[in-house]
Amino acid sequence: MLRIFLEELGYRVIEARNGREAVEAACRRRPDLILMDLNMPEMDGLAALRRIRAKPETAQIPVIANSADGMRGIDLFSDVQSFGRGYLEYIAKPLNLAALPEQIETALANARLAA
Repeated sequence: MLRIFLEELGYRVIEARNGREAVEAACRRRPDLILMDLNMPEMDGLAALRRIRAKPETAQIPVIANSADGMRGIDLFSDVQSFGRGYLEYIAKPLNLAALPEQIETALANARLAA
């Protein structure tokens, strides 16, 4: 549903079924922004984000992380240094679809300013 919603807004969406695929897709496709669920199979979003940030070619991609588990958001920001530099925001689920487009545009604008 989220893919359809974003495509209807004009975004091109690349999907990954798990954290491993997310890392591979980020390295191969270098998206403008990553919307990362923190609870994924094979490799969770925190581990995937660390791997994405560890690579120079993907380190600055802005990331909006989300999870229905509030503790995951706390985990995300408890050790910000381990995620390197770059725009990083956490949004708790359920996502507010009315606010999501503005959050995406803010992330993209902030990433452009930091570049």
